[in-house]
Amino acid sequence: MKQLLLLSALFLFSCNHEKEHEITSVNSITEVSELESITDISNETLDKLGASVILCLKQNSFEKFTNLLPLRDDVEEIAQKYNGPAEKKKQLEAKMGETVKKIMISSKTGFDQVFNSALKENVVWKDAKFDHAEYSINKKDNLQMAAVDVYFVHNNNKYKIKIGECVNSKRGWLITDRPYWVNNK
Repeated sequence: MKQLLLLSALFLFSCNHEKEHEITSVNSITEVSELESITDISNETLDKLGASVILCLKQNSFEKFTNLLPLRDDVEEIAQKYNGPAEKKKQLEAKMGETVKKIMISSKTGFDQVFNSALKENVVWKDAKFDHAEYSINKKDNLQMAAVDVYFVHNNNKYKIKIGECVNSKRGWLITDRPYWVNNK
């Protein structure tokens, strides 16, 4: 239900990008060398989230990847922060548990698709290196949302993974849309 709530919140948020939001486009500001050596999952910044996505793929660990996804408590927090129209907030709250489940299922599908698509391109995940993340942050209705493109390098080829939506929470940036394989940049 959280997943559906969060998905609904994200949908409602993305449908209302009018005057009230601020967009900040940012390239990776953290030293890439620091992020290349990341060994633990971190989502306190979007750069660290991007490096963590690559770490999970290198280890083929969807279990670790789930640490980057929202839980029911996260969706409740996000719904409480949301200060958009009351009717939309009620819709979000009503579908919380369903939202979390849908995000989990969709993310597993996306994770496997990205992992296997890279293998078809002869990417050896253990040799892949995080390159950088590009993102835009949207602020509206008291929520911070971001679309993130994660770049990694393997054998001097650069590849891109798209994450259409993330939301900022007390636990850091959380992935609310499945990852997508985009292929070479």
